[in-house]
Amino acid sequence: MTSYDQFTIEVRENHESFKVDDWAKKDEEFKNYVETCYLKYKSELSFGERIDFWKHTMSYSAYRGSQDLPNSLDLSIDLSSEFEELSSQGQQEIEDYIRSQVTPELEKAVDQIVKEVDQLGTKIKEWLNDE
Repeated sequence: MTSYDQFTIEVRENHESFKVDDWAKKDEEFKNYVETCYLKYKSELSFGERIDFWKHTMSYSAYRGSQDLPNSLDLSIDLSSEFEELSSQGQQEIEDYIRSQVTPELEKAVDQIVKEVDQLGTKIKEWLNDE
């Protein structure tokens, strides 16, 4: 991931000075990252690393798109299914967090509320009996 980060930083900092030949070289490097490296290591990447990868990928595309280049990128990877998979993984990450972190705390809070309502009920009964 570090080399891809460096690659996209270089593109960000220098894209305005790239000539058509420079873009052709960068496009080949970019395609290698997306079509080969990503697919090879995707299963080892954390959710956050995958988000970062695609953030950098979209940045590259934006910098490239800001130039008047004669051809478009033709990637063999199905971007739609990649984003759908990433979205599903994000949803699962949120659900897992809620189950492991929020639910136990919520259960404690509900238990405390029930206890306090019981105590209030007891006090109201005492108050009514005193009347």
